[in-house]
Parts: sequence; structure tokens; C-alpha cells
Amino acid sequence: MEKKVAIELQKSNWGALGSHIESIVQELDEANLEESMKSLVEVNVVRGEKLVVRYVLKYQNLNNNPNLYAAFSSVLNSELPQYGRILAQEATVRFIHGYREMDDQKVLTMVSLLAEMFNYKIIHEIVILQVLHTLLENLEDRSLRIVIELLRISGKRLLEVSKTAHNMIFEKLREILQGGKLSPALAELLESLFDLRRTDYHGFESTRLELPDFDVRTHTFMIDDDIQTNSSSLGNFEYDPQFLENEKKYEEWKLQFIENLNAQHAATQGNEQPPIFVSDMTYKDNIEFKKEIYLILKSSLSSDEAAHKIFKLRVPDAAKSHVVDIIVKSSYQEATFSKFYGLLSEKLCGSHRSWKPAFEHVFAENYDNSDELEPAQLRTIGKFWGHLLASDYMGFEVFSRVHLNEDETNPPQRVLLKFILLELVAELGINELQDRFQEEYIQPFLAQLFPREDASHMRYSINYFTAIGLGALTDQMRQRLTIVQKIKIANFTDITAEETKMPSERRMSREPLPCKSTAHPSKRERSRTPPRRMRTRNRSVTPPRRRNRSKSPQR
Repeated sequence: MEKKVAIELQKSNWGALGSHIESIVQELDEANLEESMKSLVEVNVVRGEKLVVRYVLKYQNLNNNPNLYAAFSSVLNSELPQYGRILAQEATVRFIHGYREMDDQKVLTMVSLLAEMFNYKIIHEIVILQVLHTLLENLEDRSLRIVIELLRISGKRLLEVSKTAHNMIFEKLREILQGGKLSPALAELLESLFDLRRTDYHGFESTRLELPDFDVRTHTFMIDDDIQTNSSSLGNFEYDPQFLENEKKYEEWKLQFIENLNAQHAATQGNEQPPIFVSDMTYKDNIEFKKEIYLILKSSLSSDEAAHKIFKLRVPDAAKSHVVDIIVKSSYQEATFSKFYGLLSEKLCGSHRSWKPAFEHVFAENYDNSDELEPAQLRTIGKFWGHLLASDYMGFEVFSRVHLNEDETNPPQRVLLKFILLELVAELGINELQDRFQEEYIQPFLAQLFPREDASHMRYSINYFTAIGLGALTDQMRQRLTIVQKIKIANFTDITAEETKMPSERRMSREPLPCKSTAHPSKRERSRTPPRRMRTRNRSVTPPRRRNRSKSPQR
């Protein structure tokens, strides 16, 4: 009986323990990392270490912030090594399950967490190399994307601790890239990875959080043999026959942990240098900066010269969208489209991958604010973006912003889209453009440009493309529209047939009863003189007195 009471009390404590841990992990961010750690150890995390693992993996899968959760786990792992091992093994198990089940979200979130745990020295490079071997063993487009993401995050540290393995992996990737069998988007991702490696992963280490110098506890295990699946037991209640004794031991451990945390914080504050304020003279004045870019464009004799001058400015990433905006505005101020701006944009996009998001941002602004442009400017800017899309320096992913239907577009947007498409056809040809639109990887981004579900949107899109002379691009949509209409007619026929099969009494009982407000008036009621005319006729009737005088005398 006493044991039963003890189990119930421990279950209640276990529920409160889980709620507290989840609230701490849910509200975790870079600013409150130390405070969150102190709040976390207010409850027995030694007993609830699997609960911590459970909620860290849950919110990593939801938020995909591996840097934050790996830094948090690094601090806890320094004092509670068993937690770090369980977390690493469970993340690896979930990666393998997600890879087998084709769950790309789970795979990417778990791989990125493992990569950051490797950066924070929670796991050994052997674990990362095993994951890479698993992915490269049966290489396909999906697994190659995961490899690129893993190396993008952890490539710098892998180069430091295992240069030979790092270089062998990149040689394998180089052979794949030179084979020429990759899609343009995947080839671009792989090229950006090689660019990152060429710069020794410069700038990527800046995302690491500054942590005190805790003891490093690194874990290693073999994926095939040592790893155990803990998903089924994570968060399950476990009865502790020595609950009170372990709680007392935990209080001692907690005091020691907080003391170490405070000592490390004090040491960090003591070594901290006074802040140095640096003013950014390159981008201090927005107007002067834009004027400088405009003068470069107007004074350059060729696109190569303009690109060279812009590169010499060393424009920060945050200001690159302003440069692109000046280029686009200078382009549509010309009487006709000048290839000078198109070639300059190609050179900027080809110089570094950081220019591409700037162009995509300005494209979205131009499309959203197209009602502020004049017709001639819409034509010029449409040719500019069509040229850049045809050159393949900017992907068709930007079309995800276009929702081609009557409700979500306005006339200027449709005119701008028309000139973009016509320029694509002029440079690529209708057949090449159709092939590009039909590539599998780009289909999710064209779901609103070529709708396939809503029949009214499909008809609108077909009519639009036909009106601008590109009806050939709508062949698949027309076939899909025919199928959708047949399904609709078949459903209507089935409903009508079902009504016909009903007994006459049941059909009569299902009909609505006539009511005064909805029933059709009879013919007599429709031909009746309106009340106003009836009153007029009544007033014209001979009064009774006169009618009585006209009667014949009685005999």
C-alpha cells in the first residue's frame, strides 16, 4: 500500500518536472541562455535527463535552431555527460528513421543539430563521418542536399580535426559536380559549398555563441552497433525506490553546478574588454551611397568596369539590396532596355552567392509595387528580370510570389508578368521555357502561376497565357481542367441519380413547404390591380344615395 502511494506521488512529481522542463526549453533563446540554465536545474534534471532530451528534440524539429540548442546542451553536457550521450544517440536515431521514411524536415533538423553538436565538441568526428558515409553510400538528389547542409555547418571544424577525410569527401563531391548530371538548382548549391570551402568557411564561425570554458565531454558511438533506440522510453515515468536519497544528492549537485556557472560567468566578465564603437563610413549616409552607385553606373563604359568598381566598394551584405535597387531603377529610366544592366547583374550574381537574395528581394518589391510604375517602365523592367531569369543566375523560385488569378493580381502586375514571360521566350524559346517549367524541383514554386486545383483559377490562368500568345505553356493545365470538370460532372450526376431513386413519398417530404415570401404568385394574383388603383376605383363608384334614386318605383 505504501509503495502504491509512493508511486502516485512520484508520478505527480514527474508530471510537474516535465511541465517545468518544457516551459524552459520552449522559451529558450540566445539572450536568456544562462538564466534558463539556472531555472532548469531548480528541478531534478538528473532524474529527468530524458525529458530534457525529449523537449530539446521536439523544439529543434519545430524551430530548427540547432546553434541555440547545441549551445544549451553543451553547458548541460559539461556537468551531466549522460545527457549529451542520450541526446546524440537519439538525434542520430531520428535522422536514420527520417531518412528511411523520406521525412525531409526531420532529416534536416536532426542533421543540423548533430553538426552543431560536433562544432560544440559534444560528439566526435567519427559520428559525423558515419552519417556522411550513410548519405554518400546511396547518393541521390535528396541525400546530396543533406550532405551539403551538413558540410556547410560543420565543414570548418571537420577540416580542423580530420583534414584527410574532409578533402576526400570534397573530391567525391567534385566528381559528382563535374559529371554534369545534377539539376541547375542542386549544382548551384554544390558550387556555393565549394565557394565556402575556398574561403575557409569565413564568416560561418561568427554564428557560434560565446560560452564559458566548461569541461569538454565528447561522446562517440558506432551507428550500427552501439546506438540504441530510446524514442519509446523518452518521457516515460520511471519509479525510483530511493527517491528521497537521490533528491538530497541532487541538491548537492545543483549547488555545485550553479557555483561553477557563476564562477565561469565572473571569469568571462573579468576578461571582457570595453566595447569599441566603430562607425560604418561606407554606408553612413544612404543618399550619398546611392549617389555613388549611380555615378559608377553612368560613368562606366562596360558592365565589366562597373562590376569591378562595385566590387572595390566591398558592399556589406545588408546593403546589397540597395545596390540592386539602384541598378533596376537606372535600367527602367532608359528609353529602352539596355543589356548593360543585365550583364552587370549577371556578373554580380556570379561573383558571390550573397548577391542572389538581394536580387530576389528587389524582384519581390518590384512585383508588389508595380502599380507605381508607368507602362514603359513596366516593359523595361520586365525585360530586365526576364533576361536575368533566362541567364539562370536567378532561379524560377521567384515565381512563388505570383498568384495568377483575378483576386490576387492587379493589371500592372499582369503586365509586368507578361513582359517577363515574353523576354524568357525571346531568349530561350518556347520549348526550352516549357521544359524548364516542367522540371520537378521547380513545381512547388509554380503552383500559383499554373494552378491545378481551383477550376476558376485554372481557367483564368489559361486565358491569360492564351491572350499573351503563350497558350502552349498551358497544355498540362488544360488536361487537368478537363479532368476536374469531368469529376465535377460525375459527382453531380451521382447526386441526381440518387435523388431519382428515392421513393416519391420521400421526395415529396424532402421538398420545402411553400411560404408566402418564396412561393410564386398565381396568375390571378399577378393580374390583380394594385391596391392604389383599387382605392381609386372605389372612389369613382356611384354613391348609394344616387343609386337608390335610380331604382324603379315599387309597385
